Amino acid sequence: MISIYAASTNSKSVTIKSMLALTCMAAAIITQPLAASAQVIVVQSSAKGIKAGTLLPNDAKIAIPAGSKAVFVLPSGASRTVKGPFNGRAGDLTKGVKANPGVFDAVKRYVRTGGSTQKTVGAVRSAAPAYALGKPLPFSWHTVPVTTSGDFCVEKGASVSLVRTRTKNAQNITIIDMKSQRRVRVAFPAGAKSIAWPDDLNIDPGATYTLLTDGRPPREMRMRMITPLPEREDTLQVLHGQRCQTQFRAFIREMQAAG
Repeated sequence: MISIYAASTNSKSVTIKSMLALTCMAAAIITQPLAASAQVIVVQSSAKGIKAGTLLPNDAKIAIPAGSKAVFVLPSGASRTVKGPFNGRAGDLTKGVKANPGVFDAVKRYVRTGGSTQKTVGAVRSAAPAYALGKPLPFSWHTVPVTTSGDFCVEKGASVSLVRTRTKNAQNITIIDMKSQRRVRVAFPAGAKSIAWPDDLNIDPGATYTLLTDGRPPREMRMRMITPLPEREDTLQVLHGQRCQTQFRAFIREMQAAG
């Protein structure tokens, strides 16, 4: 059972079923029966004839030889890695699965906006300012980027680090807890990619944190405390449900690279 501690839940735990409900529209109907034309998304493939970035209907044939594998996202938003030998249809992967359009459509949009190649779904185009660009940060439950605003899922009770994409120069940042108005100043030494979250500033899932850096627009972040961490195949559902979009995209990139 996974409990989520976040601003939206007023720091109370909710079950995995309640969390998955948040990944859909806030309505009485959380999941939908699969239609005959239901699809799976190919995120990564080393099998000939199965192209990453494509959508496969239920009746599509899937042939994965021994030594090859493919990673799919199912209509539920769960991911599934299939290793060869495997011969069947896409519908074999979706048996017993209920549709979660919120997560599935978000992955599909990522595919469409980023394009695709034979091996991986293309990286999503970034709207970040030039100074924030750099090598994309890897997925993690324990790091928070200082270059992006948004919600970030972190493991409850674990150490958290602040990370950045450009490391050449030293950088000073003021973190303001907008709930308590407490201010803490942190510093990245030149060449440092990460620093620890300040010990004298508790992470409050009910707070919004504003990050101020000279000459750059302010950033705002909120923490979503996750415990225990989900299984890998359920990670996209948790990230989407908690609105942790930066990590959502990073996790898809990680799946793409798992060749």
